[in-house]
Amino acid sequence: MNSTVSISELQDQAPQVVKRAERNGSVAVCRHGHTVAFVVSRGRMEAILETLEIMADESAMRSIRDYESGRIKAKPFEPDEI
Repeated sequence: MNSTVSISELQDQAPQVVKRAERNGSVAVCRHGHTVAFVVSRGRMEAILETLEIMADESAMRSIRDYESGRIKAKPFEPDEI
């Protein structure tokens, strides 16, 4: 499945392009063979925003770096019993 459309195709087929983005996460929009924009699904955008929030959290990033370097080990998650 092609994940790229021209601006003309987007203008002519906007609803279909949005549906394709919903299915595939995103569709690149090109002008003269160069990507100039993206149509991004809500799910993909929410994932991007969540990633940015994690990356902005110094404590979370320190924990991730510590885990990746082997300085700390992951523990299994056990929710409190109700």
